[in-house]
Amino acid sequence: AFLLLHCAEVSNHRCGCDERGSSSSSCDIVTGQCHCKSNVDGRTCSSCRPGHWGHVSGSGCQQCNCDKRGSISPQCEDATGQCRCRPGVGGPRCDTCLPGYWGFSRQGCKPCDPCGSPGRFCDPSSGRCICPANTEGDRCERCSPGSWDYHASRGCKPCNCSGAGALSRQCDSRTGYCVCKEGYEGEHCGKCKFGFFGFPLCISCSCNMAGTNPLNCDSKGRCQCDDGGQCPCKSNVVGRRCGKCVGGTFGLSVNNPSGCTGCYCFRRTNKCIQAELTWSQLALPGERTLNFEDGETRLNITNQLHVIPGTEGHVTIGSSLLFEAPLYWQLPREFMRDKVRSYNGYLRFKVHSEGDKNFPEHILQSYPLVSLQGNWKLVLEYYSPAISPDGQYEVKLREDYWRLKNKPQKVTREMMMIALQNIQHILIRATDAADATSASLQDVTLDVAAEGFPVSSRVALGVEQCICPANYSGTSCQNPNIGYYRWHKNNYIQSTIIIDLVGESRQCRCNLRSETCDAETGICKNCRDNTMGDHCEVCVTGYYGNPAVGQCKPCACPSLEQNFAETCQADRYAGYICHCRTGYNGDKCDRCDYGYYGRPSQHGGYCQPCGCDPFGSVREGCDQDGVCTCKKGITGRDCSQCAPRHVTSATGCKSCEDGCVNILLDEVEEMIRAATSINVTGYIPAPWPMVREIQNITRILRYQLDRYHSNVDASQELVVEFDLDYYARDLLRKAEQLEVTAKETYPPTAVIKIEAQTILDLIKSLYTQIDAISCRYHCIP
Repeated sequence: AFLLLHCAEVSNHRCGCDERGSSSSSCDIVTGQCHCKSNVDGRTCSSCRPGHWGHVSGSGCQQCNCDKRGSISPQCEDATGQCRCRPGVGGPRCDTCLPGYWGFSRQGCKPCDPCGSPGRFCDPSSGRCICPANTEGDRCERCSPGSWDYHASRGCKPCNCSGAGALSRQCDSRTGYCVCKEGYEGEHCGKCKFGFFGFPLCISCSCNMAGTNPLNCDSKGRCQCDDGGQCPCKSNVVGRRCGKCVGGTFGLSVNNPSGCTGCYCFRRTNKCIQAELTWSQLALPGERTLNFEDGETRLNITNQLHVIPGTEGHVTIGSSLLFEAPLYWQLPREFMRDKVRSYNGYLRFKVHSEGDKNFPEHILQSYPLVSLQGNWKLVLEYYSPAISPDGQYEVKLREDYWRLKNKPQKVTREMMMIALQNIQHILIRATDAADATSASLQDVTLDVAAEGFPVSSRVALGVEQCICPANYSGTSCQNPNIGYYRWHKNNYIQSTIIIDLVGESRQCRCNLRSETCDAETGICKNCRDNTMGDHCEVCVTGYYGNPAVGQCKPCACPSLEQNFAETCQADRYAGYICHCRTGYNGDKCDRCDYGYYGRPSQHGGYCQPCGCDPFGSVREGCDQDGVCTCKKGITGRDCSQCAPRHVTSATGCKSCEDGCVNILLDEVEEMIRAATSINVTGYIPAPWPMVREIQNITRILRYQLDRYHSNVDASQELVVEFDLDYYARDLLRKAEQLEVTAKETYPPTAVIKIEAQTILDLIKSLYTQIDAISCRYHCIP
């Protein structure tokens, strides 16, 4: 064991091991034999073993392999490996005749006879004069068919074009590349081209690019499959060519990283297909503009964002300070509520704002470009990767592009769908500057999948058509079906399970008297069996009974044909008791109540208000024919007219029969009777209609003339009331006082005086104009 120790003091100088031939610097401590590399010999590993060469390489020695017939000995040169050849023999291994020699044997090679024909050389096998390999022609001056790269002495190289993949045996004479068939490639067309498989057949992979992993596809849409022709599919895609969505997914799309979108269907089912709908656009008509004026307008704040008032038209708000954050447009109600069919579509718009003090980009980018609130609790935000130079934006309504407000949690497909199911707000960033002076919003459109559009329209990829259970409807089973309503848990908005925000479908509770109810409230519609109420639980007006224990029966109050009861109720003794409508009375509502008249018990009869004049009647009531009891001197059905020979006064009607007046009235009546008894047949009637028309025209002209004079008077009063000289002098006096007071603290006050003088001149000019206007009315000849 002591003899095998590697002593540190045994140095390379003492062992003498050759660095190129030994594997270490140590040697046997007794014999001094170094540890040699492969095929290296000698105590110090300084030479190759017999029949080997390459000691100088430092990698060990390799066998000479000298040809036994052409070499003199098996030993070769250590540095080059060149064997010692017999006469006329050449090559590193002495295995071929030298140029000009032929007949390789153990005696060496024999000299060739001189070739008399140009271009030819001695064949090393036969000694005959032949052309170089793969050449032809009288002088061997060109390559033979199927060869290339002509050389006068070496000849030409064979093309070796593949019979399966090449169009011909001939290749390019300069490069040697063969002309390949479709689906083949390589120098000799010896392998399948990208997008093909199964050499030598080379069949097209024909992968569906929409469903194939893009890492295996090129820019031309060709994708590579494996040797069996199977294309590498995206996660939600199957099939030999990746053309089919896996179960529970739909809508194969090249833009979808997973290939197909998972069926959501609001968790009602996992069966869906791509909806046969096309994109239409919901548009905001016209342009909205925002301008600013002096003042302070209080802005509403929605989800911590300042919102411009209103949802349409032009807006002007007051502002005197710099804004600390951008303002936001709010889209109108047409863009709200259920927009599930907008999933995977785009919200497009163009915004523009003016201002000198733009927010720094990192500040602006900290505010969302678009904020969307849905189902009250979900607030999703979209941040643009860059600020558009022309203000034009396209926002994809898919979860990949959105963030959840104030939470690091990633937006899921479920969150996006639930938010779209009931949108409350869509806000769009309006301003970019703290000192914004104006802003505009235009070209707003929202993609909505719809039916019945032309075939050329774009298919609404990403919109699912779910195979819904019987109690749900809608493309994504988001709504209750007919006969069902949306039911929510108590405090559902605070629930940690977000699907609770949408609610669930429950059957209408209409006591089997209706099949339909309001989808949101559950209130029954079209109740049968003479019932009404939220659940068809009470009898309709004019019927009585308890629908829970029997049918609703009509109230004969007083008859079935003429029913004047609001309702009625069963009575053990009377059969039923009528509860009459307003204006009716009696056990069977067959009489009119006080203050009403009519004959409700007769066919076609009914009650109506007496309407007695409270000033002219003795009481509110009237008789069966509606005639009121009038005070003295008052007449008319409702006691609203004065009797003959009475006049109206502050206390009512007053009689005119007081002696002399009574005699005159008698004579007037006598004259009227005499005039009516005269026979005027054959006489030309007096032109009273024409006279009345002239009288009416005269009245109109008089009214217009009065208005004219009134306007003249008003203009004169205007001049008198506005003592502009007084106000101008007063303004100048105050300006002069201000100048004296402020001279020590603010010297430029003199400028104010000049401006005040300018205002005074302006007022005098206005005074002159008003005076001229007044003269236009007053000075008309």
